[in-house]
Amino acid sequence: MGRFRRGTVAAAVVVPFLLGVLIAYALDDARTGPKSGDRAHAWVERLDEGAASSRESENFVLLWGPRAGGDLAEASEYYRVDPVELLDRLERYYALYVGTVGVTEPIGPIAEDKIAVVLTRTWDDLAYDAWAEGRVEGGLALLEIAPEAARTGAWDVARALAVVLQSVAVAPDGPAPDAGPGTTAPGVRGSSFGEAMASFLATAAEPSDAGDLTSFVRAENLRWSSGRHLDGGWTLLQHVADRDGLATVGRLWREGGTEPDPVAAYRRVAGLTQEELGARLAEHALRNVTWDYSTQPDLRRYAAAVDPALTAEPGTAVEPVDPTAHHYRVPSALAPAENGYALVRLSPEEGAAAVRVRVRGHTEAGPDASWTAGLVAVDVDGAARYGELVGGTDITVELGTGPDDAQVYLVVAATPTRAHDFDPAAGYPGSARYPFELRVAGADAWGFEPGFVRPAAPGGGRWHTNGGGWVGEFATVDPGVYVGPQAVVQDWAQVTGSARVEGRAVVDSGAVVGGAAVVRDNAVVRSRAVLGGDVVVGGDAEISWTCSSGVYLRFDRAQTCDGGAGELPAEPALVPFPTAELALDGAPDPSPTPTPTPTPTPTPTPTPTPTPTPTATPRPTPTPSPSGVGLPEPIPAPVAGCSAVLSIVNQWPGGYQALVTVTAGTEPLTSWRVSWTQPPDQTVTEAWGARLRQNGTSTEADSVGWNSALAPGASTTFGLSGSYTGAAPVAPAAACTRSR
Repeated sequence: MGRFRRGTVAAAVVVPFLLGVLIAYALDDARTGPKSGDRAHAWVERLDEGAASSRESENFVLLWGPRAGGDLAEASEYYRVDPVELLDRLERYYALYVGTVGVTEPIGPIAEDKIAVVLTRTWDDLAYDAWAEGRVEGGLALLEIAPEAARTGAWDVARALAVVLQSVAVAPDGPAPDAGPGTTAPGVRGSSFGEAMASFLATAAEPSDAGDLTSFVRAENLRWSSGRHLDGGWTLLQHVADRDGLATVGRLWREGGTEPDPVAAYRRVAGLTQEELGARLAEHALRNVTWDYSTQPDLRRYAAAVDPALTAEPGTAVEPVDPTAHHYRVPSALAPAENGYALVRLSPEEGAAAVRVRVRGHTEAGPDASWTAGLVAVDVDGAARYGELVGGTDITVELGTGPDDAQVYLVVAATPTRAHDFDPAAGYPGSARYPFELRVAGADAWGFEPGFVRPAAPGGGRWHTNGGGWVGEFATVDPGVYVGPQAVVQDWAQVTGSARVEGRAVVDSGAVVGGAAVVRDNAVVRSRAVLGGDVVVGGDAEISWTCSSGVYLRFDRAQTCDGGAGELPAEPALVPFPTAELALDGAPDPSPTPTPTPTPTPTPTPTPTPTPTPTATPRPTPTPSPSGVGLPEPIPAPVAGCSAVLSIVNQWPGGYQALVTVTAGTEPLTSWRVSWTQPPDQTVTEAWGARLRQNGTSTEADSVGWNSALAPGASTTFGLSGSYTGAAPVAPAAACTRSR
């Protein structure tokens, strides 16, 4: 199946940075002289495999062994590395991480000492072959990089340095966290937030690769920072960067050691109320439908690399309550946990002018239960249009539709009116879920519309005859096995007997599931696993061992098969609402005799933190900042109110980088657009800090959320990179207009 490890491309690009500009960043700290490389040299001397060669820069000392010879640039092909380029690149990463994002202050091991960069595989007879790893050891900041990683693994190197600097902020004397679940770092920084942050920083530094979304796209219902999200949780940090700026992302790591989870830290750092926080989280969910962030084209390209089996049917399949009346519910086990969300695909009715959805939550989840919902329409070109976000316990959302709309989605985030403490180690059983029902007018739930024909299974797979789930071409699945409509059994997996694969569970390639075993919810069964007997694997568990008994619902890398009953959540029975209680103008009439039945719901009652209780009644979300939730509508004749200057700031044979400075006029701006005509021998290949559109040589760049608003006379910048075929790149004249 698709990668669940670190490092491979699956989604991209955060807010990249001007490599040629940030290198000039001068560290403003208490040092009075240059940093020392003595501790790095002393550390490598203990390898006792021959004298080390070295080269130094302002913040790093690069060390390599005798196998590479004295001149690293002239070494044999396997060991050859350009030391000047590598150190220059590391300095640029350092400038971004410490200077721009501010993930740490220059403290502890980086206050007076240089970071040791040790090229592995260059010493004789030494099993020292790390690819790209970073840590703090004995007060020394240490990077271990293989020569090939230095040449071809830029993203991995950038991530390793991110881990080093995150470690400096958390435990400057070591041992440092590994940027993953199960660490001993305090507060939020010991959760999978560490992996998301390292991935975010690396993708900002090296947009050629990105943090993997594989572990997130089928687990968005889980609480954000769930251990299962791993690197995939970085898109929320992208949203924070677009909304609040890169410095806010840095503060989340630097100052977030006291909150129970990173979302609570964001609420404090951004100065948000609980209601405003819910709106921000719902905005993030809306934008994830089309990966609508500041560098969307690249992000979409990398997101498309996720295994198609895992994205065959995006979102959560609903269960019918009274399908004649377009009344459905989200399966209780897959209902969104706090700060998680559900994505429901809708099919607009032919000729409908609008889609309206009534969402009613089951307040049995707790006295402070609340939801925030909105609609997203996606046109034939993949552009998104957003409806208003509305929060409460019984709410109605609406969005006009048009002939170009190819898809419509309902997004529902669990946004309780009180925050609840969350221990990431508790996983699925320790996090309340917030079930809800919906009734639709002007559309129907996807798959329930009259005459629906399911598309062919993507990725060479097939839909299983018993349940309709995706089964790989080379998987072995007995006819009596149940594979639910959103479950996945990968190639070379075996599922036999009376086993069941339910919910959004995945059985990975090479895994064996048999007997009466059940795999359900968001669980993943890894390649080495062999399951049988009556074992149950569910929740957010991810297992890779042999087991035939017990219940396992929790993501825990140290978990083993113990045959125990597991940590079962409380399961109050939920009776579906009578359709008449979900009255909605334009919705079909209920069927004559709907017969809803109770269903168990794994919904533990949360323990609220001692904060005042707002009234959980329907409410509009607060007015967003200039980026809003939707993209600015085009204005036929924008009014001039700003100026722009495009400058070439760095160039090399065939390529260049440019900086565009936008300055407001005498009146404040809420958004802006810069336009220019490209010289015929130049092409813009990437932009950051702006949304780029090109039509031949005509080029336009629109502001994004975090840089849209400018006070009179204030300035902001965005960056470009491109290629040229002439003698040298030329900076064209640029014009700026107010875009709304």
